[in-house]
Amino acid sequence: MIGTLPHFDFKAPPVGEATRQMDAANLLVLLIETPEAVAHIDEIAAVDGVDVLLVGGNDLSLEMGIPGQYTQPAFRDAVQKVADAARRHGKFSGLGGVYDPQTLAGFLSMGMRFIVSGADISFMLAGAQERAGFLRQLESSGAG
Repeated sequence: MIGTLPHFDFKAPPVGEATRQMDAANLLVLLIETPEAVAHIDEIAAVDGVDVLLVGGNDLSLEMGIPGQYTQPAFRDAVQKVADAARRHGKFSGLGGVYDPQTLAGFLSMGMRFIVSGADISFMLAGAQERAGFLRQLESSGAG
């Protein structure tokens, strides 16, 4: 039942109204992960209802034959094409897979605004590693 969502304060509005509101609240994000998608980015960006053009950095760089090489001019040019097309068509552009803050800053200056800054597992592992380091520090200082 759609009406028992927090969007509706956990109350059940009429199904038709709930459906209309949920349809209007959806965010449609298209992943741009191949050179072919970049080549057709204006056509893709022109599709009605699309909100975000999200470059999958890992997949796109792999498909371009430069896996993980986000500072390569060819990769940066591809991302710029996506950002430009998004701007021309009134969409948001975004980027995932690029987690180094300095490298990411260069893409933000292109207009990328929908940023995937990590994955849940990487955040959990980083927290666990930090905690383990703290506990090792305590142990070696004799406080633990």
